[in-house]
Amino acid sequence: MDVDSLVGTVFSGLSALVVEDVAESGGMVVVTARTRDVAVPCPVCGTATAKAHGYHHRAVKDVPVDGRQVVVHLRARRLVCQARSCPRQTFREQVPGLLERHQRRTVRLVRMGNNGEAVLSELISQAVTLAGVPNPSPRWTELADLALIRVRLIPDRPSPEARTTEGCPPAREGGSNGGGAMRAS
Repeated sequence: MDVDSLVGTVFSGLSALVVEDVAESGGMVVVTARTRDVAVPCPVCGTATAKAHGYHHRAVKDVPVDGRQVVVHLRARRLVCQARSCPRQTFREQVPGLLERHQRRTVRLVRMGNNGEAVLSELISQAVTLAGVPNPSPRWTELADLALIRVRLIPDRPSPEARTTEGCPPAREGGSNGGGAMRAS
């Protein structure tokens, strides 16, 4: 297996990007990547453009590899909309399915926080497929089961929606601070 296919296997969730470098720094895996040089539609008028006005750099977290945190240093383009009638002259390139707007974590890391078993199962099945294993041996199945058991042992973090207001006083009319409009008597 050559280095490019190994990087493609380990970082398969980053396939929408061009991975330029992978390095270890301070116990972290640092991936340097950029968006592909293809035309993308303007979010306002839909005109396809590949004309770069500049670049935008972001650092986002991705799923851990070998127990180490992964940080992706991403260079995305600021593109020029070439439609003269479009009110949007420039816009930042988005990477759908990988990064949501203004997020600091990849979509799959967010999903892993919500449903780690599904992401792990997907990664294991991709690794088995890419390794060219036609019928996985019991050893592959055993390793997959052990990985899932370890994920199940990770304590869940409560989501913001799951937080309760138990023990909190009821909200007052006019806002939580009670500073609603005063009425003249």
